[in-house]
Amino acid sequence: ANTDIFYIANPTTPTGLYHTNEEIAAMLEHYPKALFVIDEAYIEFTTNPDGVLSLLDTYPSRIVIVRTMSKAYGLAGLRIGYIIANPKIIAPIKSSIIPYAVNSLSQVAACTILDEQEEVRRRVEQICQQREYMAQELRNLGYRVEVGPTNFLLIFVPNALKAVSFFRRHNVQVRYFSSPTKAYFLGECVRISVGDEASNLEMIKAAEKLLKFGV
Repeated sequence: ANTDIFYIANPTTPTGLYHTNEEIAAMLEHYPKALFVIDEAYIEFTTNPDGVLSLLDTYPSRIVIVRTMSKAYGLAGLRIGYIIANPKIIAPIKSSIIPYAVNSLSQVAACTILDEQEEVRRRVEQICQQREYMAQELRNLGYRVEVGPTNFLLIFVPNALKAVSFFRRHNVQVRYFSSPTKAYFLGECVRISVGDEASNLEMIKAAEKLLKFGV
């Protein structure tokens, strides 16, 4: 009851857990004095790409939305994102931003791709289709798979470090998660980002070989 700020990744990583707007609103009501910072890095991959924007009218001084253009927009290398919040909340944030925090090239790229929403939606749709395909294929192989409305999925393995090394030897880049330094509540697992169709097929082939070697 005394918490001042809640930070919620929605959807979260590495599990892809997603809270609906109704669930977020219930939290806001339960903690009427708290500020909620909602990280919507993967929101474009959900069935509600507008995220909690509709809640701003009801809770104008209690929600800060942070988003990145690294995921659906494909600008990871440019390190650019944005904040949506009440001007009174934005003001102290703006005053603490260092000069030239975002270079001009990143700004031009971000503004350009914002005008290409149809292309972004097409890309997101392809990624979601490939994500479901990958999840099913990996389950068919015998893997336990966790998948949510994101651009990645999670598979469980006996030894995450050995699995990461094995995948890399087969030119497949995955992210390491295991206990206790990472997702300790999950156990040994690796996170796999969804790529294009050819890359995903290579990943599935490598995952099949991984099982055969018992890593």
